[in-house]
Amino acid sequence: MSEPTAGEAASPAAPRGLRAAFGLSGGESTLPETIPPPEALRALPEALRDLLRGAHRALRPGQPLPEAELDAQLASLVSVAPGRGLDAMAEQLIRSLLPASTALASTAAPATAGRDVFDAMVAACYQALLARPPGEVVEAWWAEFQPMVEQQGIERFLTHFIALLMSSEEFATLVRRSQDNMVRGQLVPALRGVGGIASHVSLGTDGFTSAMLKRFDRKRWSGPFDWLSATPAMIRAALTDDFETLLDPTAYAAIPFEDRPDARFWRCRNLRYEDRFGHPCISHVADMTDAVGQLYMARCVERFRANLRGLSSKLVLQVAPEGSDPGREFQQTADLLDSFGRNVTFVMVSLLPDHAEGPFPEIEPALRHGPHRLLRMRSLSPLDNAQALDMLDEVVMLRAVLAAPGLSG
Repeated sequence: MSEPTAGEAASPAAPRGLRAAFGLSGGESTLPETIPPPEALRALPEALRDLLRGAHRALRPGQPLPEAELDAQLASLVSVAPGRGLDAMAEQLIRSLLPASTALASTAAPATAGRDVFDAMVAACYQALLARPPGEVVEAWWAEFQPMVEQQGIERFLTHFIALLMSSEEFATLVRRSQDNMVRGQLVPALRGVGGIASHVSLGTDGFTSAMLKRFDRKRWSGPFDWLSATPAMIRAALTDDFETLLDPTAYAAIPFEDRPDARFWRCRNLRYEDRFGHPCISHVADMTDAVGQLYMARCVERFRANLRGLSSKLVLQVAPEGSDPGREFQQTADLLDSFGRNVTFVMVSLLPDHAEGPFPEIEPALRHGPHRLLRMRSLSPLDNAQALDMLDEVVMLRAVLAAPGLSG
């Protein structure tokens, strides 16, 4: 989504209360208008708990809220305002958090909040609602809302600003993504207990595999191939020399900011792999030209080594465009993983270049090599930004991957 601009903020909708600002108004609500004091905590819906968590994140950034403290705050809130509507309770909740807010600690009163407080509040709201910092757009927000802050106070601004962010396309996208992930969780078998696969590991060949595992709550840690664009041959080369070339900072060149297709990623490229294999090798998260990126990648490699060489059972997944000889690629990678780790089940999904006509994606077992399986898939949609445009592609793919070890074909 593009950043909201001061121009967009100049014609806001009618002011909404805090209940609306936190997405609790409109249509039928499961929230009771009043909460009888004797049943205070037992009757509180989860939505009100979410309201408190969200307000706490926005107003006290970086301060955790344990469940015990959450219950205590809710109990105090209800006991002070028995039988009051949720609008009033939400208003009181915000007021109770404001005086103790780190952002407001240096101010005598909310109405006197200056630029430093404003910046802190904008940053906290962006992080809580959009999961990112505001960047340079904070200047436009200050130009637009300075009169409101100075004349009506930080509380009035906060109510309006939360509503403004929550009406944005970016917030709607995040909400849809969260809802999609809930649906995904219902469509894929739950993780098994003792005796099942203990971890699911991405072996590339780009960010899609890792991102899909994360969306389905299968990813527990980051590995060196999670956010690396590389061919299966490059990945085998990294395993063969035990990551020596992958971790060598002299092998990398930074990608200029203006040349990145997405400014958040495309950090650097491994020139040695590119010279050897004739294909781009891009690191999207770890900038291997600086110390921070090098330390991050080193930690990813150590986690990968420890996991693959440990006793627990693990499923290693690689999703790659189909090449000229997917069977050979699959068998070479499977043999290498057998020598690198233990208790490994490798599943490779070879994506065909054309797409299925529907109504479902097409996937079938193509080759068996010991405990390892090669699947070939014709998806309904292309991959876009590490995600299939049709959720059904991911659901069918992951269900097939999880079932693959038991297939005889």
